[in-house]
Amino acid sequence: MNSNRGLEMHSFIAHWIDSLMLKDLDLKQHILKALVNKNFINKERLYIDTQMCKGLLFILDGKARIFSLSKQGREIDLFYLDAGECCILSANCVYNSVEMDIILEFMQDTKTAILPSSILHILKDNIIFQNFLTHLLTKRLSQTITTLNITNFKSLSYKFSQFALKNMQNNSLYITHQELSNHLGSTRESLTRLLKKLEKQGIVKNLRKEIKIQDIDALKNLN
Repeated sequence: MNSNRGLEMHSFIAHWIDSLMLKDLDLKQHILKALVNKNFINKERLYIDTQMCKGLLFILDGKARIFSLSKQGREIDLFYLDAGECCILSANCVYNSVEMDIILEFMQDTKTAILPSSILHILKDNIIFQNFLTHLLTKRLSQTITTLNITNFKSLSYKFSQFALKNMQNNSLYITHQELSNHLGSTRESLTRLLKKLEKQGIVKNLRKEIKIQDIDALKNLN
């Protein structure tokens, strides 16, 4: 992980700061100077718990997933972050009574900017920031509920189709069966059986660390 100060400004961060309508120009400059650039490599993880608040993370370029681990070691995806999105790294940055034990994993080499928790505490009395935070937490909760509903009540073929449609690049998923089964909350054996079935149907082609999508229309119709 690499980091440096002196953030290269991205339009969505500039827009976010402007949206706070800060009258104190010194505070605005303080926020800009506090932003930290951090680059993460593919599969690098941030372990987030209620004991440590890292701040507000902006995805400048790349992709990340947020997931939780069950007591049995099963990975349960909660939601994804794409370029132009942000996420509070632990809810107790602002709401000390909220507990959220999650893991953030970068799905490719990713450029980020992090606004430290000290700045969030300064902003917590700003009404616009409070509304932003409430909207953000509500959005993530809604995404989590939707994901858990799919994980618990939808078929493995449906979960695979939705994951593939969201994450494929050039009609391929560059991922191992074990990694994919972790994303889908499945066993590797069950996933392998499904992929062999889909390959016989001409929907996918299984390669080493790659699943090539050959029939996108059929993929969309999996249920």
